[in-house]
Amino acid sequence: MTEKEQSKQTRYLSKEDIASIYLVLFDRFKEIGEPIPPFDQVNKKEIGNLVVIPQTKHFGQEQYPTIESKSAILFYKINKGHIFPNGNKRISLACLSFCVS
Repeated sequence: MTEKEQSKQTRYLSKEDIASIYLVLFDRFKEIGEPIPPFDQVNKKEIGNLVVIPQTKHFGQEQYPTIESKSAILFYKINKGHIFPNGNKRISLACLSFCVS
């Protein structure tokens, strides 16, 4: 499959997808005593900035041309960017799993 064909078939995470993942984790980790803050404490502008990163192009070339590189940059940016008040590693892993499944 060419890079162009793969790009057409790629389904990117949306802000809504990340919110859904967050809410599932919020409920799950609250149950086991490892809570993450409510979603209303999350910087939603940062999530908007985050979801476009895997789609970045420079001079007409995708900066992250493969599903692996797109997933990896999303994982890295969530994990290291501290977008969420708590649970960044858990959320980045859940988003990575969603991307590659």
